[in-house]
Amino acid sequence: MTLKAIIYSALMWCAATQVSALSCEIRFLMDGDYATLEAVVSAEGPAEGSYVMGVTTVSGSNSSTSMQGGPVVIGDADTPVLLARSVHRITAETILTAQLTIEAAQKRAQCRADTAPSKDI
Repeated sequence: MTLKAIIYSALMWCAATQVSALSCEIRFLMDGDYATLEAVVSAEGPAEGSYVMGVTTVSGSNSSTSMQGGPVVIGDADTPVLLARSVHRITAETILTAQLTIEAAQKRAQCRADTAPSKDI
C-alpha cells in the first residue's frame, strides 16, 4: 500500500467517525402510581462515549438523588439508543427531576426533564 493510499484511508476513517449532532431525550411514562424514566440518545452518525444521569426525587420534605453512568455506543445514524430505564413510585406530591449529560465523538449533549405539573400564569 502506498503512502498516498494510507493517508487517504486514514482521512476516510476520520470523516466516517465524525458526528455533527448529538441529541438526548428524557422520557417519563406514567402508569398509575409509577413513572418509568427513559434516557435516550441519538446522533447523525456512529459514535462512542459515555453518559452520566442524575435523578432527584422530592416528596414532601424528603428527597433523594441517584446517579448512574456508563458507556454510550451509537451504531446507526438517527436511531435512538436507550441508555437507562428506571421505575419510580410516585404520589401526587412527588417530583422527579432527571439530568442527562452525554459526551461522544468530541460532542456534548445535555438535557433535563421533570414531572412537576405545569403552572399557568
